[in-house]
Amino acid sequence: MRTPKYLLFHQVLEWCNKIRTERGKEPLDALPKGKRNDGNSCPCGTATGIFVGCMGWAETKHNYDNHINSKRNVSAVAEFVPRFDSGEFPELEL
Repeated sequence: MRTPKYLLFHQVLEWCNKIRTERGKEPLDALPKGKRNDGNSCPCGTATGIFVGCMGWAETKHNYDNHINSKRNVSAVAEFVPRFDSGEFPELEL
């Protein structure tokens, strides 16, 4: 079942802000715009400063690709990333 957009954005922003807080950054009020198919520059990558894919996240793409320090994404982020990459959320695209 697909999560409604407004709820998905809220859940993803909550996850991004958790990562931001852990990294000593101020929380955001909204997801930033980003580039499709780019884990560093997508809204989640831009918000957190880490590489974010649908299966997990890591400090760098190299670590992500090698499954080193990669952590499993929460279901909202795992759902959001492929939907964003497919162009479903043009309002978040740069």
